Amino acid sequence: MRKHLCVIISIIIILCIIESCSHRTPHKLQRAEAVMESAPDSALAILDSIDTASLTHASDRALYALLLTQGRIKTYEVLTDDSLVSTAVRYYEDHGPDSNLMKSLFYQGEILSNNREFSKAIIPSMRAREMAISADNPYWHAKASELITNILVSTYQSASAIEYITEAIENYENSNLQKNHRYCLLDLGIIYGNTGDYERGKAIIDSICKIARHESDSDMVVYGLSGLYQNLYLYGDKDGSNRCYEELKRFNNFYPISLQDLSWYTQSNISDSSFREYEKTMVDYSNFTTAKEKSNYLNTKIIYFKTKGVPDSAIKYYDSLFLVLNHEVDSALMQSVVSIQKEYSDKRVLEETEKSENLKNTIIIGAIFFILIFVVVFIFVRQQSRLKRFELENRLKDIINLSNELKLKEKKLTKLTASNSKIRQISEDLYKMKWETLNNLCNEYFDKADTENSRRIMLSNIEKNIKKLSDNRSLLEIERALNKYMDGIMIKLRSQCSSLKEEDFRLLALIFAGFNSKSICLIFSIKINSFYSKRRRLIDKIEAGNAPDKKIK
Repeated sequence: MRKHLCVIISIIIILCIIESCSHRTPHKLQRAEAVMESAPDSALAILDSIDTASLTHASDRALYALLLTQGRIKTYEVLTDDSLVSTAVRYYEDHGPDSNLMKSLFYQGEILSNNREFSKAIIPSMRAREMAISADNPYWHAKASELITNILVSTYQSASAIEYITEAIENYENSNLQKNHRYCLLDLGIIYGNTGDYERGKAIIDSICKIARHESDSDMVVYGLSGLYQNLYLYGDKDGSNRCYEELKRFNNFYPISLQDLSWYTQSNISDSSFREYEKTMVDYSNFTTAKEKSNYLNTKIIYFKTKGVPDSAIKYYDSLFLVLNHEVDSALMQSVVSIQKEYSDKRVLEETEKSENLKNTIIIGAIFFILIFVVVFIFVRQQSRLKRFELENRLKDIINLSNELKLKEKKLTKLTASNSKIRQISEDLYKMKWETLNNLCNEYFDKADTENSRRIMLSNIEKNIKKLSDNRSLLEIERALNKYMDGIMIKLRSQCSSLKEEDFRLLALIFAGFNSKSICLIFSIKINSFYSKRRRLIDKIEAGNAPDKKIK
């Protein structure tokens, strides 16, 4: 009896050991999941110690795929392949829980966004946000809204992004995540700048930068300064943007200045020395990663050569810039078409699989319930017919929408081509006219003897020529040129600001034409202080009015 008891106890111990070993891998997954948010490095180390061959259950493989993706992203690895997390999405779609499906969809959206497949990334991102709202989970609601914001901003839809970045700000605050909350506020300031609301954007960024400086958070200071520089530059505040850039440079050893900021700074402070320094710095960057960086680089060269009076070189870079922009448009169209085609193919495969499964089930059930088979087949075929008809109608709508989009893109490209021709003509006119003033001065100097009396006569003639600029005929010619080369700016001004006086229109015409303050004072015989007062009064009056184009610079 005692011998049999010992045998039974031994068998029980062996079974317990086997059971314990079989649960070791799931236990590791649970430990990794428990520390993922607080210590992603430790979670990743636990996951690396797991032998994937021991993951015999589909649920364990799905959790492993989700946690490994999450750990890599949380340790700042930029993933561009969504195949791993897609296995988790497929499993949790069918088996749950919803919390893991929400996370899997979020990371799938982030990876697709990293790969610039924005048309695909938006769907899982929106689904993750909706699931977070349903679960009343402010943390994941904030993360999903922040991801959607990044996708919209990357696709030039900043106005639409305001709703989602505001959600992220509110939900990070509700989750007591102060740092995420502040970074999203900085993003909101940048987005306001993208939409033209520079003052509001600047106010938000200034307030966060002040806090970050006080707390010595250099990461946040640099991020905020870069956003502030963008707003100031786009607003046209050259002095303010230069001061902001100088502050950014103090962090340059640890936080290299972005290509965009460097390009904008060079464009606003163009000179031979600044351009040479810019070209030298560009050598340190191996490749441009985005079309935006290429466009900034080419635009910097265009501005430089226009400033130097070398229109042929400027036009060459205009052509290169158009090629970059055309390629970006073509890529966007191609990505859209390929995406729709892939979605259609995937859906067709899924439908055929479902149809095969349904047919198989129908045959099995028909063998047992022969009497019901006719009714089942009839209902099934009728339903499939409706689905196909509905799908065909939707596909037709998609084709019509794509056709309209392609026509719109063609119109835009035609406008760009026409604009290029106009720029060439303007450049030729300017090139022919640029030596006229010098020739007139040389003729005057050549004809006069080199005496003090001749110099006084020549000076008197110069003064007379300046006075000619103030007569109605000269001012009318200037106004006509402005309307021709600056998109009818004086016509708009006269129609939208009819309360201004004729002398106000003349003063503004010279300002728009590029005359400096001293030249205008000589032409109108006014003092410099009077000029500045008039200019300030006119600006205030225009800004206070309801002119639709008053923000045009």
